[in-house]
Amino acid sequence: ELAFLLAAWAIAIGRLISTRWKALVEPPVILGLWSLVSATALFGFYLRFPFISSRYLMDFAPGIAICSWVFWMTALRMAGALNRLGPFPSLVVVVSLLCWWGNSAARIWTREGSSPITFGELRQRMARERARPTEVELPLEYTNATQRAQIPFNLDGWLEDGRTLASIAAFVRDPECLILELAPAGDEPLPLAAYDCIRAKIGLEFLQRESLVQTTNGVRILFSGPKRARYQRGYQVAFIALVPREKLSLGESPFRLHRIAWRRDMLAPSNAIKSDTRTDPNGDEL
Repeated sequence: ELAFLLAAWAIAIGRLISTRWKALVEPPVILGLWSLVSATALFGFYLRFPFISSRYLMDFAPGIAICSWVFWMTALRMAGALNRLGPFPSLVVVVSLLCWWGNSAARIWTREGSSPITFGELRQRMARERARPTEVELPLEYTNATQRAQIPFNLDGWLEDGRTLASIAAFVRDPECLILELAPAGDEPLPLAAYDCIRAKIGLEFLQRESLVQTTNGVRILFSGPKRARYQRGYQVAFIALVPREKLSLGESPFRLHRIAWRRDMLAPSNAIKSDTRTDPNGDEL
């Protein structure tokens, strides 16, 4: 596929230069240039935000498909120009296309354990989903990563041994604030400044940090509740970043999470040994 990309781009640019821009109205040239521009823009975007590239690499598929079409159509046109050899060159191109397509289809990778389902089975699954209760009973707080409340991806990023990945997503209900209790993942203690990188938001609203308190068990961070009414009621998703922005794609964080709560009355009695009430320097970016 990479060879098709490079060849199609070379064909489009070469045709454009050789005809002094007159070929700009030809479909292969237009499509080849479109593929080049879109692929360049996507490459720059994912270079800037690599942590989401694994989910959206299919964005390159249209450009790759267009380049494949340009390559094979150009090959057929060039083969057809060889009149003295009859249909043999065109036949070679068609056979090569079928071999390439068959090889690509044979190498398609699917996730282990996945299997196709029939339309009837799909309808049954959809019926079960529609019948599933929409009201989910959430705990008043999370104290371990197993309290997922049967919500897919709830507490994603919080490992069962307490360690955490770069970010965590947690479902909450009627959030009044956000309380995090953390400790170092390793044996060495961390200074309070090491926790400055921790940010949180609910929905699209970033939360302001009210306090950072060092306790006998680690650190307790209190974020104020959301100001927008749409995020104050009902089920919401709290996003917690535990590393600086530039390290979001690096895997684990240096923290172990003990507790997440979102109601003021769940704020544990203070056992602080040191307090830092500075505002979050990174509170506007997650």
